[in-house]
Amino acid sequence: MWLPLIVQEMKFSTLGTGFATAVPYLVSAIVMVHWGRSSDRTDERVWHLIGAWLLCALGLVIAALVENVAVRLLGLTLAVSGILTAISQHMTMPTWFLRDRAAA
Repeated sequence: MWLPLIVQEMKFSTLGTGFATAVPYLVSAIVMVHWGRSSDRTDERVWHLIGAWLLCALGLVIAALVENVAVRLLGLTLAVSGILTAISQHMTMPTWFLRDRAAA
């Protein structure tokens, strides 16, 4: 909900805001698939989760400190990818310590 407001403040038109807002989510879909495959292939969850949060933090720092619109959109894309990837990685963790009916 916050991304269109940030993008609109960069002086995009309404249509441009819609397209510029869609890009981070499209990139995030691709990143989430590859991140999940890497996590499954290596059977490692914690560092993949930490990496996703670090990606989010890096993206937010870039978006906050840079004035160039293209680089700012790149930072926002990294932030959205990190947030959504971290959520999907986090959902895999309860099966480590919950068993049977509690895991459901």
